[in-house]
Amino acid sequence: MTTDTTAELLSLNDFEKQIFHAFSMLPRLNLNSLYHDLTQGEYLLMFNIFLACRETPDSPGIFVSELARCQMVSPSAVSRMLQSLERRQLIKRHVNPDDRRNTYVNLTEQGCALLAEEKRRSDQVTKYLVAAMGEDKLLHFSDLLNELLQTLIVGIAKQTGR
Repeated sequence: MTTDTTAELLSLNDFEKQIFHAFSMLPRLNLNSLYHDLTQGEYLLMFNIFLACRETPDSPGIFVSELARCQMVSPSAVSRMLQSLERRQLIKRHVNPDDRRNTYVNLTEQGCALLAEEKRRSDQVTKYLVAAMGEDKLLHFSDLLNELLQTLIVGIAKQTGR
């Protein structure tokens, strides 16, 4: 490594150090520890299934492709999570009779019960955060975080050409 490269790497200003520190702390936040019987991804997937089915109660469920879009992951990643949830009888899949390439997903009664139990745990953390920081601060933080994530998504896509 050249002296110039070393100097460039060590030339972080206070702003860069603070941002670097904040981002480096995120992986240490083990959100999976909030949930007892689900991973964070499974919880979010089941919650998206619940929301979709609640919005249109007469529908036969939500498409796997729509779940992938909501989760911002590939359909194959969603399918792997769904296989795990289906083995545990937390969701049911139904092939669309009009287009057999599409599959609907619904929560089972057991899935709804587990989701409700896990949501109660998640709600306790939310209540703690509101008590510790205040609702206005958390809403402002949420707005900023969403803006940051959208900016990063666009910036990374521009930089990588994806």
